[in-house]
Amino acid sequence: MKPGTMILSTALVVLAACSGAGHRADATPVTVSLRNGGAAPIDCRLIFGHWVERDLGTLKPGESVSFPVEQQPSDGALFVMRPDGGARMMIEVIQCGQFPDWLTSVGQVDFTPARRQRVSAITATCSLPPAGGRIVCPPAELSPVP
Repeated sequence: MKPGTMILSTALVVLAACSGAGHRADATPVTVSLRNGGAAPIDCRLIFGHWVERDLGTLKPGESVSFPVEQQPSDGALFVMRPDGGARMMIEVIQCGQFPDWLTSVGQVDFTPARRQRVSAITATCSLPPAGGRIVCPPAELSPVP
């Protein structure tokens, strides 16, 4: 099976397990939503620090995936808890690409603006341009904490 073909529901179960039993008192819950806004399928991955990743699966045109993360109030970093609850897994980026040309098509969601403020939701749309090339993910829509 090629990378990125994991069943989307399985990816969501893994992410839910990583988020731990509940919200940490020193963190803000955040919902991340990612949508394929293009006409071609894209494969997306959640990249953590230290070269760890979670496959978000293949998003067909118009499909979305959402998952819970948390945000540290001290520096705005986004994370999920390790499955054993022992440590925070810090999120670096979401990368999306298209196989078999992953390296020439990969694009990413920039979380930098979300780290500069307290947010309750991050909504991003990525797509492969009609002429091909790198996947484009315009700045994400941020919902501030009320």
